[in-house]
Amino acid sequence: MKLLLEKTKEEVNYMPKNLENAIKVTDGNMQKVMDALSEGKTVICALEKGPMVEQTLASGFSEYMNAHYELLEEGGDYGVCGCGKPANILVAA
Repeated sequence: MKLLLEKTKEEVNYMPKNLENAIKVTDGNMQKVMDALSEGKTVICALEKGPMVEQTLASGFSEYMNAHYELLEEGGDYGVCGCGKPANILVAA
């Protein structure tokens, strides 16, 4: 079995998101995000919508997470981003 981090962009594209059983990470713990993704789980992650995140949202694929992700919510106070800044969006990966 390949870990998510070992999959190609095309292989990751076929992994469905299960939002009902997703793991939610709002404390900036990117190790928890990466571990869950490597187990094939759907992650709802709080992020700060800065230039890098905006670029990733535009492409739909995060090279850092090696996962497709999409915007779920925007404009709230969702916790802490992995960079340590306040998170103003939620994404599903």
